[in-house]
Amino acid sequence: MADIVVICRDGMVNSYISSLIAAIETKKAGGDVAVIFTQEALVALAERKFRLAPLLEGYKSKIEENAKKLGLAADPVALVKAAKDAGVRLIACPAWVGLTEIKVPAELETPDVAEVLRIIGEAKKVIGTF
Repeated sequence: MADIVVICRDGMVNSYISSLIAAIETKKAGGDVAVIFTQEALVALAERKFRLAPLLEGYKSKIEENAKKLGLAADPVALVKAAKDAGVRLIACPAWVGLTEIKVPAELETPDVAEVLRIIGEAKKVIGTF
């Protein structure tokens, strides 16, 4: 059972940074955490196409530079790998996999809808994209 489930639905770099760093830090602190990628976040990861939120575009180089200084990645693919390596459960929303017919990235598991609903229902806390 996950203590925390993070639902990442936006395909924006900033959403990946917030969601995955929070998940990694939760895992490091001993929490059980899962991240469910759905909608645009799932397609962005499958296609490896990401963007920053419009108001953050002008900060792109600063974000990348400061993330590096903090020992963090600003690249969503690298963050997904870091989360996987940290033991975070990474899940592709099966409904959106079916709707889009995308090829699920190897880093993600695809349980059936009933399992995803069980994971969400048993979580102590469910958080939408940061």
